[in-house]
Amino acid sequence: MSARRMLLLAAVLAVLTLGACATPGTLASIPLSDTQADLVERWQGFADRVLDSYHLAHVRLIVQRRPDTEGVMATSLRTRIIIIDPRALDSRMIPGLAHELGHVVSGKVPDPAHQEEYEKDANFRAVAILVVGRHTSEEAAFHQMRELLAAIATARAKLGTRAPAYHNACAEVFDLDRHFPQYPVPSVPACEAAR
Repeated sequence: MSARRMLLLAAVLAVLTLGACATPGTLASIPLSDTQADLVERWQGFADRVLDSYHLAHVRLIVQRRPDTEGVMATSLRTRIIIIDPRALDSRMIPGLAHELGHVVSGKVPDPAHQEEYEKDANFRAVAILVVGRHTSEEAAFHQMRELLAAIATARAKLGTRAPAYHNACAEVFDLDRHFPQYPVPSVPACEAAR
């Protein structure tokens, strides 16, 4: 994926700050195009495969608009759903879905006092989830997750926003790098001041 496309996608995420049946088991509160419905169906299959591998109950993906002040994806462990804003229905957002599944796999109920650590943990788990769900190498999964976080950090720096406050993209990039030192990566210019 080109850096420009990733930056554009991340800009949408930064601005957003992460009904009718679309597919069996997946609900949408807005009409979906055939392409969007197909993507949601594939994502539901990805989520099911991952949770089967962890011997966990499935979650339902629900497509509905989310407030601009909240993230484009959110997980509810209590109701076992992942809500996806339609603006996040892009195949390049699979690391974002893996992050949400990281919350499901951890089983940790969010605690506002430790929200940033909760998000970092989901990123770390997302790497293994991408390996399982996409049958890819750990290194490739790490790069997918890091590219998304780096693009979000870059977009937020350009737009002058850090919302939602508990998602500090630079801190999350540094944490992911710390967990996977075996995969050298270039620094993220937008995060250099945060070091």
